[in-house]
Amino acid sequence: MASLLWMTDLSARADACLAPVLRLAGLHAADVIIVHAAGRSLARGVDVDAEYARRADVHLETQARELRAGGLGVEVVMDAGQPEALLTRLVEEREILLVVAGSTGVTGIDRLLLGSTANRLMRVSTVPVMLVGERGLPALGRIVCVVSDTPDPRTMQLAERLARRADASLDIVAVGRGVTAEALREVITLALPEGTSWRLRGRPGERARAAILAEAQAADLLVLSAGPGRWRRLKRDGVAQVVKGCPGCVLVVR
Repeated sequence: MASLLWMTDLSARADACLAPVLRLAGLHAADVIIVHAAGRSLARGVDVDAEYARRADVHLETQARELRAGGLGVEVVMDAGQPEALLTRLVEEREILLVVAGSTGVTGIDRLLLGSTANRLMRVSTVPVMLVGERGLPALGRIVCVVSDTPDPRTMQLAERLARRADASLDIVAVGRGVTAEALREVITLALPEGTSWRLRGRPGERARAAILAEAQAADLLVLSAGPGRWRRLKRDGVAQVVKGCPGCVLVVR
């Protein structure tokens, strides 16, 4: 059976992924693999000790019980490696539909480190990654898929499937200066199944980053592509910087 991979660092930020994981796994009829890559102790510069492993195991099993109570099959994986290495190995070994991780941390150096982990997961993952922001996923009624002048069919198709399974509305928004909705209508129509319910809007006069962040404010879930050649107009900011500014959940498709 296909699985949803929940990457957690045991922080409160990561714990906020529980409800989105429960909802998304239910929509896909998928099992859940809760993954903690302990790495090395940042405070002491030594390998993770037995006491840390014990506390981590208790934390992970508590989360697993809550998911099992929701009727899901759950497996817990804890490894002393780095998150991106563990993610890569599990994606190669298992049938993974989606990776879920937290996207926001606290302040100062902790925020920098946690943010860097989320960015690395996005870069190495070959399957879609959902980053859960501080607002979480209280509902899944409105999905917004933002597209560039070269829309990725796979990204739009994934957004459509989620909208259909969740009985949510789907807005496809063309962003970036000079990108018009009408110019993309035929491409989008061909990419999505016949009979799909969706609305197409354009924000042609705005910078891509500003337009995406504006759309994120009202969306329950924002879906965008991070594939090669996408979002050229974001320049040095990149998709990762856009994701950092989104308060809710962002699904990034490579």
